[in-house]
Amino acid sequence: MSQEPRDLRAINAGQSVADDATRLEGLEKATGAARYGRDQIKKDMLWVRLIRCPWGRASLDSLDRDAALATPGVVEVVVSGDAGEYHGDSIGYVVARSRRSLERGLQALNATWTRLDCKTGILDDESARGPMEEPSDQTASAIDDAAFTFEATYSTPVQTHSSLETHGLMIEPDGENSIVHASTQGTFVVADQIGRFLGKRRSRITVDCEHVGGGFGSKFQIGKEGAAGGLAAKSSGEAVYSFCDREEEHLDTGNRPGLLCKVRLGHDADGTIRGARFETFGGTGVSSRGGGARVPSGRFEFGTLDARNHRDVQFNAGGPRAMRAPGCPQGAFVEELLIDEIAHRCGQDPLDLRRRLDDSDRRQEMYDVAADLIGWKNRLKTGSQSGTMRTGYGIGTCDWGKGRAPAKIEVVVHPDGHLEVRTGTQDIGTGQRTAMGALVADR
Repeated sequence: MSQEPRDLRAINAGQSVADDATRLEGLEKATGAARYGRDQIKKDMLWVRLIRCPWGRASLDSLDRDAALATPGVVEVVVSGDAGEYHGDSIGYVVARSRRSLERGLQALNATWTRLDCKTGILDDESARGPMEEPSDQTASAIDDAAFTFEATYSTPVQTHSSLETHGLMIEPDGENSIVHASTQGTFVVADQIGRFLGKRRSRITVDCEHVGGGFGSKFQIGKEGAAGGLAAKSSGEAVYSFCDREEEHLDTGNRPGLLCKVRLGHDADGTIRGARFETFGGTGVSSRGGGARVPSGRFEFGTLDARNHRDVQFNAGGPRAMRAPGCPQGAFVEELLIDEIAHRCGQDPLDLRRRLDDSDRRQEMYDVAADLIGWKNRLKTGSQSGTMRTGYGIGTCDWGKGRAPAKIEVVVHPDGHLEVRTGTQDIGTGQRTAMGALVADR
Protein backbone atom coordinates (compact mmCIF):
# COMPACT_ATOMS: atom_id res chain seq x y z
CA MET A 1 0.00 0.00 0.00
CA SER A 2 1.17 3.52 -0.70
CA GLN A 3 2.15 5.50 2.39
CA GLU A 4 0.71 9.01 2.69
CA PRO A 5 2.51 11.60 4.85
CA ARG A 6 0.48 12.09 8.00
CA ASP A 7 0.15 15.85 7.50
CA LEU A 8 -1.95 15.05 4.42
CA ARG A 9 -4.66 13.32 6.40
CA ALA A 10 -8.17 14.65 5.83
CA ILE A 11 -8.92 17.99 7.49
CA ASN A 12 -12.16 17.92 9.44
CA ALA A 13 -13.88 19.90 12.16
CA GLY A 14 -15.79 17.13 13.87
CA GLN A 15 -18.45 16.90 11.17
CA SER A 16 -16.38 14.96 8.67
CA VAL A 17 -19.14 13.73 6.38
CA ALA A 18 -20.62 17.19 5.87
CA ASP A 19 -17.41 19.24 5.76
CA ASP A 20 -14.87 19.63 2.99
CA ALA A 21 -11.95 17.26 3.38
CA THR A 22 -8.49 17.08 1.85
CA ARG A 23 -8.25 14.31 -0.77
CA LEU A 24 -5.80 11.89 0.78
CA GLU A 25 -4.43 10.73 -2.57
CA GLY A 26 -4.73 14.13 -4.24
CA LEU A 27 -1.05 15.06 -4.08
CA GLU A 28 0.04 11.68 -5.42
CA LYS A 29 -2.25 12.03 -8.42
CA ALA A 30 -1.48 15.69 -9.06
CA THR A 31 2.28 15.10 -9.01
CA GLY A 32 2.25 11.86 -10.98
CA ALA A 33 3.48 9.80 -8.05
CA ALA A 34 0.37 7.59 -8.05
CA ARG A 35 1.09 4.24 -9.66
CA TYR A 36 -1.74 2.60 -11.56
CA GLY A 37 -1.90 -0.98 -12.76
CA ARG A 38 -0.83 0.17 -16.21
CA ASP A 39 2.31 1.70 -14.65
CA GLN A 40 3.50 -1.63 -13.24
CA ILE A 41 6.32 -2.25 -15.71
CA LYS A 42 8.68 -4.91 -14.39
CA LYS A 43 12.07 -5.93 -15.72
CA ASP A 44 11.99 -9.07 -17.88
CA MET A 45 8.19 -9.35 -17.82
CA LEU A 46 6.23 -10.76 -20.76
CA TRP A 47 3.90 -8.68 -22.93
CA VAL A 48 0.57 -9.99 -24.21
CA ARG A 49 -1.62 -8.73 -27.05
CA LEU A 50 -4.77 -10.25 -28.54
CA ILE A 51 -5.03 -11.22 -32.22
CA ARG A 52 -8.10 -9.34 -33.44
CA CYS A 53 -10.43 -9.42 -36.42
CA PRO A 54 -9.94 -6.29 -38.59
CA TRP A 55 -13.41 -6.39 -40.18
CA GLY A 56 -17.05 -6.15 -39.13
CA ARG A 57 -17.34 -9.91 -39.68
CA ALA A 58 -14.79 -12.20 -41.31
CA SER A 59 -13.41 -15.72 -41.53
CA LEU A 60 -9.71 -16.39 -41.07
CA ASP A 61 -8.10 -17.82 -44.19
CA SER A 62 -4.54 -18.16 -42.96
CA LEU A 63 -1.88 -16.89 -40.60
CA ASP A 64 1.79 -17.73 -40.27
CA ARG A 65 2.21 -18.93 -36.70
CA ASP A 66 5.70 -20.26 -37.40
CA ALA A 67 6.87 -16.88 -38.71
CA ALA A 68 5.54 -15.16 -35.62
CA LEU A 69 7.29 -17.66 -33.34
CA ALA A 70 10.51 -17.13 -35.29
CA THR A 71 10.40 -13.41 -34.50
CA PRO A 72 13.11 -12.59 -31.92
CA GLY A 73 11.53 -12.17 -28.50
CA VAL A 74 8.25 -13.94 -29.27
CA VAL A 75 7.73 -16.85 -26.87
CA GLU A 76 4.18 -18.04 -27.51
CA VAL A 77 1.42 -17.77 -30.13
CA VAL A 78 -2.00 -19.15 -29.25
CA VAL A 79 -4.72 -19.37 -31.92
CA SER A 80 -8.10 -20.46 -30.60
CA GLY A 81 -10.53 -19.36 -33.32
CA ASP A 82 -10.94 -19.06 -37.08
CA ALA A 83 -13.56 -16.31 -37.40
CA GLY A 84 -14.36 -12.88 -36.04
CA GLU A 85 -17.94 -11.85 -35.37
CA TYR A 86 -17.11 -8.14 -35.12
CA HIS A 87 -14.28 -5.66 -35.58
CA GLY A 88 -11.95 -6.30 -32.64
CA ASP A 89 -13.16 -9.82 -31.88
CA SER A 90 -10.23 -11.94 -30.69
CA ILE A 91 -9.08 -15.30 -32.03
CA GLY A 92 -5.96 -15.77 -29.90
CA TYR A 93 -2.96 -13.93 -28.50
CA VAL A 94 0.79 -13.42 -28.84
CA VAL A 95 3.29 -13.34 -25.95
CA ALA A 96 6.69 -11.65 -26.26
CA ARG A 97 9.57 -10.34 -24.16
CA SER A 98 9.23 -6.72 -25.21
CA ARG A 99 6.59 -4.43 -26.64
CA ARG A 100 8.54 -4.11 -29.89
CA SER A 101 8.90 -7.88 -30.23
CA LEU A 102 5.19 -8.20 -29.61
CA GLU A 103 4.31 -5.75 -32.37
CA ARG A 104 6.70 -7.44 -34.81
CA GLY A 105 5.30 -10.85 -33.92
CA LEU A 106 1.75 -9.69 -34.63
CA GLN A 107 2.86 -8.30 -38.00
CA ALA A 108 4.67 -11.55 -38.82
CA LEU A 109 1.41 -13.48 -38.47
CA ASN A 110 0.41 -11.91 -41.81
CA ALA A 111 -3.20 -12.95 -41.22
CA THR A 112 -5.51 -12.99 -44.25
CA TRP A 113 -9.28 -12.77 -43.91
CA THR A 114 -12.40 -13.09 -46.04
CA ARG A 115 -14.87 -10.34 -45.31
CA LEU A 116 -18.42 -11.51 -44.71
CA ASP A 117 -21.75 -9.72 -44.72
CA CYS A 118 -22.50 -8.15 -41.39
CA LYS A 119 -25.24 -6.31 -39.57
CA THR A 120 -24.25 -2.91 -38.28
CA GLY A 121 -27.01 -1.60 -36.04
CA ILE A 122 -30.53 -1.57 -34.68
CA LEU A 123 -32.10 -0.62 -38.01
CA ASP A 124 -31.02 -3.96 -39.46
CA ASP A 125 -33.94 -5.33 -37.44
CA GLU A 126 -37.21 -5.40 -39.40
CA SER A 127 -39.34 -4.58 -36.36
CA ALA A 128 -37.23 -1.52 -35.58
CA ARG A 129 -37.66 -0.25 -39.16
CA GLY A 130 -41.37 -0.99 -39.29
CA PRO A 131 -44.40 0.84 -37.91
CA MET A 132 -45.43 0.78 -34.27
CA GLU A 133 -47.77 -1.90 -33.07
CA GLU A 134 -51.26 -0.78 -32.15
CA PRO A 135 -51.67 0.12 -28.47
CA SER A 136 -54.02 -1.81 -26.22
CA ASP A 137 -57.70 -0.90 -26.43
CA GLN A 138 -57.58 0.99 -23.14
CA THR A 139 -54.50 3.00 -24.09
CA ALA A 140 -55.80 3.61 -27.62
CA SER A 141 -59.03 5.00 -26.17
CA ALA A 142 -57.10 7.37 -23.88
CA ILE A 143 -54.96 8.59 -26.78
CA ASP A 144 -57.97 9.09 -29.06
CA ASP A 145 -59.89 11.01 -26.38
CA ALA A 146 -57.03 13.50 -25.93
CA ALA A 147 -57.06 16.82 -27.78
CA PHE A 148 -53.85 16.08 -29.67
CA THR A 149 -51.92 13.02 -30.83
CA PHE A 150 -48.13 13.01 -30.72
CA GLU A 151 -45.87 10.49 -32.48
CA ALA A 152 -42.09 10.53 -32.63
CA THR A 153 -39.01 8.32 -32.93
CA TYR A 154 -35.92 9.02 -30.86
CA SER A 155 -32.49 7.42 -31.01
CA THR A 156 -29.26 7.53 -29.07
CA PRO A 157 -25.89 6.32 -30.41
CA VAL A 158 -23.54 3.71 -29.04
CA GLN A 159 -21.04 5.23 -26.59
CA THR A 160 -17.81 3.28 -26.24
CA HIS A 161 -15.96 3.10 -22.96
CA SER A 162 -12.72 5.07 -22.83
CA SER A 163 -11.48 5.24 -19.28
CA LEU A 164 -8.38 7.27 -18.48
CA GLU A 165 -6.61 3.98 -17.76
CA THR A 166 -7.30 1.26 -20.30
CA HIS A 167 -8.57 -2.21 -19.37
CA GLY A 168 -6.05 -4.81 -18.33
CA LEU A 169 -3.85 -6.25 -15.62
CA MET A 170 -0.29 -7.17 -14.74
CA ILE A 171 0.47 -10.46 -12.97
CA GLU A 172 3.71 -11.20 -11.13
CA PRO A 173 4.69 -14.39 -9.31
CA ASP A 174 5.38 -14.23 -5.58
CA GLY A 175 6.63 -17.67 -4.66
CA GLU A 176 3.59 -19.95 -4.74
CA ASN A 177 1.36 -16.88 -4.75
CA SER A 178 0.55 -14.27 -7.39
CA ILE A 179 0.16 -10.49 -7.19
CA VAL A 180 -2.27 -8.96 -9.67
CA HIS A 181 -2.10 -5.24 -10.44
CA ALA A 182 -5.50 -4.65 -12.00
CA SER A 183 -7.51 -1.78 -13.38
CA THR A 184 -10.81 -2.90 -11.95
CA GLN A 185 -14.02 -2.04 -10.16
CA GLY A 186 -14.17 -5.52 -8.63
CA THR A 187 -11.15 -6.44 -6.53
CA PHE A 188 -12.57 -9.76 -5.39
CA VAL A 189 -13.99 -10.54 -8.84
CA VAL A 190 -10.46 -10.27 -10.23
CA ALA A 191 -9.16 -12.64 -7.56
CA ASP A 192 -11.86 -15.19 -8.37
CA GLN A 193 -11.63 -14.96 -12.15
CA ILE A 194 -7.86 -14.81 -12.53
CA GLY A 195 -7.54 -17.69 -10.07
CA ARG A 196 -9.36 -19.97 -12.51
CA PHE A 197 -6.79 -19.25 -15.22
CA LEU A 198 -3.83 -19.52 -12.87
CA GLY A 199 -5.21 -22.64 -11.21
CA LYS A 200 -4.87 -21.08 -7.75
CA ARG A 201 -7.16 -20.54 -4.79
CA ARG A 202 -8.19 -17.01 -3.92
CA SER A 203 -6.01 -17.15 -0.80
CA ARG A 204 -2.98 -17.45 -3.10
CA ILE A 205 -3.81 -14.25 -4.98
CA THR A 206 -3.30 -10.64 -3.90
CA VAL A 207 -5.07 -7.99 -5.98
CA ASP A 208 -3.36 -4.60 -5.79
CA CYS A 209 -5.24 -1.62 -7.19
CA GLU A 210 -4.19 1.37 -5.12
CA HIS A 211 -5.16 3.70 -7.96
CA VAL A 212 -7.55 2.96 -10.83
CA GLY A 213 -8.00 5.28 -13.79
CA GLY A 214 -11.78 5.19 -13.98
CA GLY A 215 -14.20 2.45 -14.85
CA PHE A 216 -17.76 3.81 -15.22
CA GLY A 217 -19.23 0.31 -14.98
CA SER A 218 -17.06 -1.51 -17.54
CA LYS A 219 -14.48 -3.02 -15.21
CA PHE A 220 -16.40 -5.63 -13.26
CA GLN A 221 -14.63 -8.50 -15.06
CA ILE A 222 -11.11 -9.27 -16.24
CA GLY A 223 -12.15 -9.35 -19.90
CA LYS A 224 -10.44 -11.17 -22.74
CA GLU A 225 -7.24 -9.25 -22.16
CA GLY A 226 -7.17 -10.43 -18.53
CA ALA A 227 -7.94 -14.02 -19.48
CA ALA A 228 -5.08 -14.04 -22.00
CA GLY A 229 -2.77 -12.59 -19.37
CA GLY A 230 -3.78 -15.27 -16.89
CA LEU A 231 -3.17 -18.08 -19.37
CA ALA A 232 0.21 -16.66 -20.35
CA ALA A 233 1.21 -16.27 -16.70
CA LYS A 234 0.31 -19.88 -15.93
CA SER A 235 2.13 -21.33 -18.95
CA SER A 236 5.28 -19.25 -18.45
CA GLY A 237 5.49 -18.86 -14.69
CA GLU A 238 6.75 -15.33 -15.32
CA ALA A 239 5.44 -11.81 -14.81
CA VAL A 240 2.93 -10.89 -17.53
CA TYR A 241 1.58 -7.52 -18.70
CA SER A 242 -1.71 -7.46 -20.61
CA PHE A 243 -3.33 -4.06 -21.14
CA CYS A 244 -5.41 -2.79 -24.07
CA ASP A 245 -4.17 0.12 -26.12
CA ARG A 246 -6.49 3.05 -26.84
CA GLU A 247 -7.83 1.60 -30.10
CA GLU A 248 -8.67 -1.71 -28.43
CA GLU A 249 -10.36 0.22 -25.63
CA HIS A 250 -12.93 1.49 -28.14
CA LEU A 251 -13.35 -1.85 -29.92
CA ASP A 252 -13.86 -4.48 -27.28
CA THR A 253 -14.27 -3.27 -23.70
CA GLY A 254 -18.02 -2.73 -23.70
CA ASN A 255 -20.25 0.21 -24.46
CA ARG A 256 -23.41 2.04 -23.55
CA PRO A 257 -25.80 0.48 -26.09
CA GLY A 258 -27.64 2.57 -28.62
CA LEU A 259 -31.41 2.97 -28.38
CA LEU A 260 -34.29 3.40 -30.80
CA CYS A 261 -37.57 4.43 -29.18
CA LYS A 262 -40.94 4.92 -30.86
CA VAL A 263 -43.57 6.91 -28.98
CA ARG A 264 -47.27 7.45 -29.52
CA LEU A 265 -49.26 9.48 -27.00
CA GLY A 266 -52.24 11.76 -26.59
CA HIS A 267 -52.16 15.07 -24.72
CA ASP A 268 -54.47 17.97 -23.97
CA ALA A 269 -53.97 21.63 -24.79
CA ASP A 270 -52.29 22.28 -21.44
CA GLY A 271 -49.77 19.46 -22.01
CA THR A 272 -51.44 16.90 -19.74
CA ILE A 273 -50.70 13.43 -21.15
CA ARG A 274 -53.72 11.10 -21.27
CA GLY A 275 -52.19 7.91 -22.61
CA ALA A 276 -48.99 6.59 -24.19
CA ARG A 277 -47.22 3.63 -25.76
CA PHE A 278 -43.45 3.22 -25.95
CA GLU A 279 -41.56 0.68 -28.06
CA THR A 280 -37.83 0.41 -27.45
CA PHE A 281 -35.05 -1.41 -29.30
CA GLY A 282 -31.62 -1.74 -27.71
CA GLY A 283 -28.45 -2.67 -29.57
CA THR A 284 -26.54 -5.51 -27.92
CA GLY A 285 -23.93 -6.36 -30.55
CA VAL A 286 -23.08 -10.05 -30.34
CA SER A 287 -24.49 -10.31 -26.82
CA SER A 288 -27.97 -11.67 -26.28
CA ARG A 289 -28.98 -9.11 -23.67
CA GLY A 290 -28.08 -5.80 -22.09
CA GLY A 291 -29.78 -3.26 -24.38
CA GLY A 292 -32.62 -2.26 -22.07
CA ALA A 293 -33.59 1.35 -21.48
CA ARG A 294 -35.62 2.72 -18.59
CA VAL A 295 -38.43 4.41 -20.45
CA PRO A 296 -40.94 5.26 -19.22
CA SER A 297 -38.98 5.91 -16.06
CA GLY A 298 -41.82 6.64 -13.66
CA ARG A 299 -40.71 10.24 -13.15
CA PHE A 300 -43.54 11.67 -15.26
CA GLU A 301 -47.27 11.00 -15.45
CA PHE A 302 -48.20 9.50 -18.83
CA GLY A 303 -51.81 8.63 -18.07
CA THR A 304 -53.00 5.24 -19.32
CA LEU A 305 -49.81 3.45 -20.24
CA ASP A 306 -49.14 0.26 -22.17
CA ALA A 307 -46.81 -2.28 -20.64
CA ARG A 308 -43.17 -1.89 -21.61
CA ASN A 309 -42.41 -3.27 -25.05
CA HIS A 310 -38.68 -3.85 -25.49
CA ARG A 311 -36.56 -5.86 -27.89
CA ASP A 312 -32.80 -6.44 -27.78
CA VAL A 313 -31.29 -6.38 -31.26
CA GLN A 314 -28.13 -8.30 -32.12
CA PHE A 315 -25.64 -7.28 -34.80
CA ASN A 316 -21.92 -7.55 -35.50
CA ALA A 317 -20.33 -5.41 -32.81
CA GLY A 318 -18.96 -5.80 -29.30
CA GLY A 319 -21.45 -6.34 -26.51
CA PRO A 320 -22.59 -3.74 -23.98
CA ARG A 321 -21.37 -3.25 -20.45
CA ALA A 322 -22.70 -1.03 -17.71
CA MET A 323 -21.99 2.68 -18.16
CA ARG A 324 -23.06 5.13 -15.47
CA ALA A 325 -26.68 4.24 -14.61
CA PRO A 326 -27.22 1.58 -17.30
CA GLY A 327 -30.28 2.26 -19.45
CA CYS A 328 -31.29 5.43 -17.62
CA PRO A 329 -29.57 8.17 -19.68
CA GLN A 330 -31.04 6.79 -22.92
CA GLY A 331 -34.51 6.76 -21.40
CA ALA A 332 -34.08 10.24 -19.96
CA PHE A 333 -33.09 11.55 -23.40
CA VAL A 334 -36.38 10.28 -24.81
CA GLU A 335 -38.60 11.57 -22.01
CA GLU A 336 -37.01 14.99 -21.73
CA LEU A 337 -37.13 15.65 -25.46
CA LEU A 338 -40.75 14.61 -25.88
CA ILE A 339 -41.81 16.81 -22.95
CA ASP A 340 -39.94 19.75 -24.50
CA GLU A 341 -41.74 19.10 -27.78
CA ILE A 342 -45.16 18.90 -26.13
CA ALA A 343 -44.46 22.11 -24.20
CA HIS A 344 -43.53 23.88 -27.43
CA ARG A 345 -46.65 22.64 -29.22
CA CYS A 346 -48.86 23.80 -26.35
CA GLY A 347 -47.11 27.12 -25.75
CA GLN A 348 -46.18 25.98 -22.25
CA ASP A 349 -43.06 26.76 -20.25
CA PRO A 350 -41.08 23.46 -20.37
CA LEU A 351 -40.20 23.74 -16.69
CA ASP A 352 -43.80 24.40 -15.65
CA LEU A 353 -44.94 21.36 -17.63
CA ARG A 354 -42.34 19.19 -15.93
CA ARG A 355 -43.52 20.39 -12.54
CA ARG A 356 -47.10 19.40 -13.35
CA LEU A 357 -46.16 15.97 -14.72
CA ASP A 358 -43.74 15.12 -11.88
CA ASP A 359 -45.19 14.44 -8.42
CA SER A 360 -41.85 14.02 -6.61
CA ASP A 361 -41.42 16.59 -3.82
CA ARG A 362 -37.66 16.06 -3.93
CA ARG A 363 -37.44 16.78 -7.64
CA GLN A 364 -39.68 19.83 -7.26
CA GLU A 365 -36.99 21.23 -4.97
CA MET A 366 -34.33 20.26 -7.49
CA TYR A 367 -36.18 22.10 -10.26
CA ASP A 368 -36.14 25.26 -8.13
CA VAL A 369 -32.41 25.02 -7.49
CA ALA A 370 -31.52 24.17 -11.10
CA ALA A 371 -33.71 26.94 -12.55
CA ASP A 372 -32.10 29.48 -10.26
CA LEU A 373 -28.58 28.31 -11.08
CA ILE A 374 -28.99 28.70 -14.84
CA GLY A 375 -31.17 31.83 -14.78
CA TRP A 376 -34.28 30.13 -16.18
CA LYS A 377 -36.32 33.29 -15.57
CA ASN A 378 -34.24 34.98 -18.29
CA ARG A 379 -35.06 32.29 -20.84
CA LEU A 380 -36.40 33.47 -24.18
CA LYS A 381 -39.36 31.57 -25.57
CA THR A 382 -38.45 28.72 -27.91
CA GLY A 383 -38.34 29.92 -31.51
CA SER A 384 -38.36 33.62 -30.63
CA GLN A 385 -34.70 34.28 -31.45
CA SER A 386 -33.19 35.07 -34.83
CA GLY A 387 -29.69 35.30 -36.23
CA THR A 388 -26.86 32.79 -36.39
CA MET A 389 -26.04 32.88 -32.66
CA ARG A 390 -28.84 31.92 -30.29
CA THR A 391 -28.87 31.15 -26.58
CA GLY A 392 -30.60 27.95 -25.57
CA TYR A 393 -31.88 26.88 -22.18
CA GLY A 394 -32.54 23.31 -21.17
CA ILE A 395 -33.43 21.49 -18.00
CA GLY A 396 -33.99 17.82 -17.31
CA THR A 397 -33.63 14.99 -14.82
CA CYS A 398 -32.26 11.48 -14.66
CA ASP A 399 -32.13 8.96 -11.86
CA TRP A 400 -30.48 5.73 -10.80
CA GLY A 401 -31.27 3.33 -8.02
CA LYS A 402 -29.16 2.65 -4.99
CA GLY A 403 -28.31 -0.46 -3.05
CA ARG A 404 -26.21 -1.55 -0.13
CA ALA A 405 -23.94 -4.55 -0.26
CA PRO A 406 -22.32 -6.13 2.81
CA ALA A 407 -19.04 -4.45 3.73
CA LYS A 408 -16.42 -4.79 6.44
CA ILE A 409 -13.55 -2.62 7.60
CA GLU A 410 -10.68 -3.12 10.01
CA VAL A 411 -9.61 -0.22 12.22
CA VAL A 412 -6.08 -0.38 13.65
CA VAL A 413 -5.25 1.92 16.59
CA HIS A 414 -1.54 2.80 16.54
CA PRO A 415 0.50 3.67 19.68
CA ASP A 416 0.61 7.38 18.80
CA GLY A 417 -3.20 7.46 18.71
CA HIS A 418 -3.84 7.71 14.99
CA LEU A 419 -6.22 5.28 13.32
CA GLU A 420 -5.60 3.20 10.23
CA VAL A 421 -8.69 2.02 8.33
CA ARG A 422 -8.43 -1.03 6.06
CA THR A 423 -10.84 -2.65 3.65
CA GLY A 424 -10.74 -4.70 0.48
CA THR A 425 -11.80 -2.41 -2.35
CA GLN A 426 -10.49 -0.17 -5.10
CA ASP A 427 -10.48 3.56 -5.77
CA ILE A 428 -11.61 4.34 -9.32
CA GLY A 429 -11.15 8.06 -8.73
CA THR A 430 -13.95 8.84 -6.28
CA GLY A 431 -11.74 9.35 -3.23
CA GLN A 432 -12.27 6.04 -1.45
CA ARG A 433 -9.55 6.69 1.12
CA THR A 434 -10.95 10.10 1.99
CA ALA A 435 -14.48 8.73 2.27
CA MET A 436 -13.36 5.93 4.59
CA GLY A 437 -11.44 8.33 6.81
CA ALA A 438 -14.29 10.82 6.97
CA LEU A 439 -16.85 8.16 7.86
CA VAL A 440 -14.72 6.65 10.62
CA ALA A 441 -13.88 10.09 12.03
CA ASP A 442 -17.57 10.98 12.03
CA ARG A 443 -18.43 7.86 14.01
